[in-house]
Amino acid sequence: MSRARFTTSGVGLITDTESIERLARCGEALSCALIEARSAARPGVTPKQLTSVIEDRFGREGVKPVLRGLQAVGADPFPAAASICVNGVAVNGVPSDEPLRRGDVLTIDAACELDGFVLDAACSVAVGMLDHELARAAHGVLQAVLGSIAPGLPLNELAACARSEANLLGVDVADEVIAHGVGRGLHMPPAVFFDGVEPDHEGLLQVGMVLAIEPVVVESNSGGGAVVACRTASDGWSRIAPGLAAFEERTVLVTENGPRVLTEIPPLGFPAA
Repeated sequence: MSRARFTTSGVGLITDTESIERLARCGEALSCALIEARSAARPGVTPKQLTSVIEDRFGREGVKPVLRGLQAVGADPFPAAASICVNGVAVNGVPSDEPLRRGDVLTIDAACELDGFVLDAACSVAVGMLDHELARAAHGVLQAVLGSIAPGLPLNELAACARSEANLLGVDVADEVIAHGVGRGLHMPPAVFFDGVEPDHEGLLQVGMVLAIEPVVVESNSGGGAVVACRTASDGWSRIAPGLAAFEERTVLVTENGPRVLTEIPPLGFPAA
């Protein structure tokens, strides 16, 4: 992943009450779809069937899927309404027809649009299990980053916080985007990456920023806290980690009092961090 400059150039701030209410409605629909798909993730169910659960719920909620048709260099358009990452797939998993097995580590990632507003979220689960160490770690790292959000915080501190918490939990972090702007589109500035180089300090969190926070954790062979590289699979989308991977993603609105989570998804099988 190329180095990103942590600037706020081009960032669209959302502060008016009507827009925030629409964001919240979009987020509620997305959360409901992901919770329903997570509940449907049982042994024998296929990733493609889970995407159908997402799309059906989107239809009932009156929101539009965003991921299908997404473009990437060197790849066919993304084929589904949701990304399903299984075991070693870190992000951008293309849904397959292969039945899930008990113990598979799964991350379900989706985005939807309502009245011109776009939100992005994901949840992880171990198939057929109420708890899994990696899913717990993914939730813990996310909660640590969310807890750090405040106006004026340098954007690079989000990455530092994720890596610090991962180290405490004994997991690594994938060298993928950990936060990006949403709201008026799916991938907007600012973008926050791990790249092993001290980032610029000029970008600060501002009231009205809408961010998708998505640190990816990977099983560690080194004790935790390392930034590990992923590779792109032959499908042109799936990013393969060097071990089991999982992530939790939430869209938040930065307010004067900290983050307002727009895509609430309760943890499964263990208490909130």
